[in-house]
Amino acid sequence: MHKPTLTLRRDPLMRISKQVNLTHAVRAALLMLPRNFSARELFETVAELSFMGDFRMRVGGENPRKVGNIVAAQLPLFKARYGSIIEGLPNLEYIGPDLLQQDMGPPARAAMLRKLPNNLYDRLVRQGRKHGLRLPPGLGAEAVNTERLVQVDNIRHMTRKAIEGIVAWPALTQSAKGILSSGLTKTVSYMYAKNKKFRDAR
Repeated sequence: MHKPTLTLRRDPLMRISKQVNLTHAVRAALLMLPRNFSARELFETVAELSFMGDFRMRVGGENPRKVGNIVAAQLPLFKARYGSIIEGLPNLEYIGPDLLQQDMGPPARAAMLRKLPNNLYDRLVRQGRKHGLRLPPGLGAEAVNTERLVQVDNIRHMTRKAIEGIVAWPALTQSAKGILSSGLTKTVSYMYAKNKKFRDAR
């Protein structure tokens, strides 16, 4: 849902849920981006979220340039979809026609992290503890924990690992369902074609 999609039936609740989901995606992407970056870099990071942790990207089951191709082919749609979100975030602004800047100050970054979904926050806390951070448990510790997390040098890597952990299982089960519904022969043929694209793109 982070990439441009076709809406078949308009529903107010779905529209609100989609907007919240896209805002979460931008906030997660900002944790993995530097102070200054292009709009296209933001869109590519957002589009990549659903592929992080997907084993098919690692074993040659997908084109390694897939994310870049998706954004390049639909750049105007990405701009339209995320334009209002970019304008609405207090820690993000345009400083050029296609250049964005985010507030890298710990208070702004910590406030952004606290607005991410609980499962991502919990995984980031676990990642932080693995890296030796003293992060107390409980909801009352969120302010302290987020301030400490965003000041870690490798917060970008920790965020990626946390997202990979969320995406990995659904990607695996989706592939398993594909094998069961399509049959082994068709799946092997499909994966062979995908792997050929992967090799040709390298």
